[in-house]
Amino acid sequence: MISIEASLFDIGGQSSGVSLVSFTPASFQSHGWEQGDNAPVSEAAAGAYAAALNHLLERGVSDHRRHREGETTFVFWAATNAEIETLFAESLRDDAQADLDTDGKPMRHSLNAIRRGFTSLMRDDTAFFVLTLAPNAARLAVRSWHATTVAEVAKRFEGHFQSLEIVGQKDDAPPPKLWRLLAETQPASDIKRMSDGLRSRLSAEIVEAVLNGTPYPATLLARVLERCRRESSARPLRVAIIKAVLSRLPHAPNEWSPTVSLDPHCINPGYLLGRLFAVQEYLQYAAQGELNATIRDRYFGAAMTSPLATVVQLNRLKLAHLKKLYRDKRGLAVNLEHEIETILAPLTAQAGLPITLSLEDQGRFILGYHHQRHSHAKPDAVE
Repeated sequence: MISIEASLFDIGGQSSGVSLVSFTPASFQSHGWEQGDNAPVSEAAAGAYAAALNHLLERGVSDHRRHREGETTFVFWAATNAEIETLFAESLRDDAQADLDTDGKPMRHSLNAIRRGFTSLMRDDTAFFVLTLAPNAARLAVRSWHATTVAEVAKRFEGHFQSLEIVGQKDDAPPPKLWRLLAETQPASDIKRMSDGLRSRLSAEIVEAVLNGTPYPATLLARVLERCRRESSARPLRVAIIKAVLSRLPHAPNEWSPTVSLDPHCINPGYLLGRLFAVQEYLQYAAQGELNATIRDRYFGAAMTSPLATVVQLNRLKLAHLKKLYRDKRGLAVNLEHEIETILAPLTAQAGLPITLSLEDQGRFILGYHHQRHSHAKPDAVE
């Protein structure tokens, strides 16, 4: 019985190889056996799995069956179905790693095309395996191991895509690949400097959530919200990520669950405050047209974290905007004022305006804001 040294330098190990199974401290020794002789695996079996793993990790040989994010390497394969391997790889890789067409250009697949691919496999009982690896000094750490079926993976990915559905997405939108989700956690100028440790942890946790149908990592929500706050923006993919995270949190029986588009019946304070901010932003646009600096540029971050103080300031601006709009477009002014009163009514009827919002309610603020913006007929005010 021995410990096999696999040639895994390419995924972060030592150039001489790393051990998948090893026994070093004396506490692991028993019955006179030392180190690898303690392994409950025969030498033949150990040699077989090490050879298979080295083959799957070899550059240029099994590139379509592996993907690396930071220090984490995903290895995946099916017993007979190569289509699921292609779809799984496509869901992880960035566009620079995409398959090439006949002209040597990266192939672009829409979200709908990827979903159709997974849907066609939902009755395929072929065995499918996913192994997540990370280097750990002289050892190789197995972060997770999934022995499942093609059909189960297809269903999990469909659930993942459903979680990410949000109003405002285009039909030909690119699929929300793993790298796209990770990119939304960092400003564009910093994404290349994102630490390997963070990329590794987040990527592994996201893939685990997809394959198990479990909650997405809380870090994903926190980092996407921080980016929304810093950039005073709520782009569709970021909103989709926030919705996905919130939709998989444990919910009380009567607690509101995130929706794809505007829910006029939701009375969650964060959601209502997001809607209120969107209406006031639209009110400013309707009264003053395009501006170099809007209330979103000045107050968005404060509104999603400390709403009480911000709403007081915005109410002063609201009165000035309504006064001007009543002169120019009275009908629109009446409608917007009524909409503001309708949104505020449940807030004042509960416990008044909250001083701060929790992380989850900040996410609901973003959802309410995005939903409300896309409910207005005028497209100019929609990002």
